[in-house]
Amino acid sequence: MSRKPIGKRTKKVFYIITEGKTEESYISEFTQKYRCSAVKIKKIKPCGAQIIHRASEVWKHDKNKGLNPELKGGVIDKDNRLNLISKGIVIDKDRLTEEEFNSIKEEAKSKGIGVFFSNSAFEVWLLAHFEPITKAVLSSAELKEKLSRYLSQEYKKGDAKQLRKIAAHFNQAIKNTKNVCEVSYHTQCTNVGQLCLSLREDT
Repeated sequence: MSRKPIGKRTKKVFYIITEGKTEESYISEFTQKYRCSAVKIKKIKPCGAQIIHRASEVWKHDKNKGLNPELKGGVIDKDNRLNLISKGIVIDKDRLTEEEFNSIKEEAKSKGIGVFFSNSAFEVWLLAHFEPITKAVLSSAELKEKLSRYLSQEYKKGDAKQLRKIAAHFNQAIKNTKNVCEVSYHTQCTNVGQLCLSLREDT
């Protein structure tokens, strides 16, 4: 474990990779609403089981001129603070096989990458802003119908205005996912709230 430079303040920086526009837009709206200043989000093309490899390539080649090779994962900013980078991916079940899902979790754990997963779709997390989530899996059509009803208009994936409205109920979403925040391939779940709590509290 590398030592923290003497005299330098620390600040955590989150670098989040997503595969979907809705995920990217929600996190962007969330970070603006709750003033999470040290967050970078990047959407990449869907790559299924290759997500860890692809995300690692993005992080490796990111053009951050402040990178100090002597500090593992550390970036010195203009205010002479050591920014500790926390990396994470936001994914959903989509077409992943159970073997691929387990492989992603294991590889991420070995590399210190956070996995923020929703089964079966990111909309499970969005719906949690309005009602308690159970382990019974809802279809995409059911998720859309429920969200449309709560929004009083047709739910559209990636719609920034709708996602801004949804994010306003974040505290309720945390309460509504307390029984489904452990990731599972077989039951409805979402642990995106854990990421959002970290973004709000650590930046």
